[in-house]
Amino acid sequence: MQYVLALTEVGDRPDVEELNAEIRALGVTCDHAVVCDCTDNTTQQHVAVLSKFPLTEIVRAIPGREYYDKELDEPEEEDDTGISKGLRVAFQARGQQFVLYVLHFASEVGGHEKDAQRLAQASFVRRHYLPTLNA
Repeated sequence: MQYVLALTEVGDRPDVEELNAEIRALGVTCDHAVVCDCTDNTTQQHVAVLSKFPLTEIVRAIPGREYYDKELDEPEEEDDTGISKGLRVAFQARGQQFVLYVLHFASEVGGHEKDAQRLAQASFVRRHYLPTLNA
């Protein structure tokens, strides 16, 4: 069986290597592993990919920023956000090229501001990255 595992809210590279070793001890081998370059200093969580397929492209951080209104009743109060836990990988499977994004947006904790931030993050990915998949 061939597969690619996308993981969210994992530790750093040594933690993912340890998880991969435990999976390997169960008889499942993922020869290819990558962990994002996290910029979230609060949670220090990461996203990762474990794959049976060789990863032909690895982008450990999703660059760019998006503006959003922090408060509905004060539209002049603006902030910007990026993707602090995200990566993109590509791999070949069954003769086709696949591109996989693993993204962890802002937490639901925090009310409207975090809702607006998540929407900005999703909008950013949709506008700037998804069109490249059709190329």
